[in-house]
Amino acid sequence: MQSTDLLRELNAKLLTEIAKLRKKFAEIKNENGRLKNENVKLKQIIKKNARYDAKNVKYKVRIEKLEKNSVDISAENAELKAELVKLRYNFDFFNLMKPQQSQHLLTYKTHALLKKKIYHMCRFLELV
Repeated sequence: MQSTDLLRELNAKLLTEIAKLRKKFAEIKNENGRLKNENVKLKQIIKKNARYDAKNVKYKVRIEKLEKNSVDISAENAELKAELVKLRYNFDFFNLMKPQQSQHLLTYKTHALLKKKIYHMCRFLELV
């Protein structure tokens, strides 16, 4: 009898242990499912980030080209401004040196055209 009671007591403990293990297994199974879902989401985020990284590389290349172009344009503007200063100087020098008689080196139309070109060049350089 004692051995039967001991076996029943042991059986009850084992049944309790089995119930605890089943509960623990269910919790682990739920956690595993949650982690799998999170893993899927993280993989999607990684793919999305890879696309953004590819776009960023394209934009960085484009920005570098634009910055280089800006430097080139600035250099060209400096050259044009220097040329304008030279033209203004030559124009002023020519006006000082030209004879006041009817022997003009430039006709009136050529003179007006040159003045107009200088004016437009000044306006263009001020806008840039």
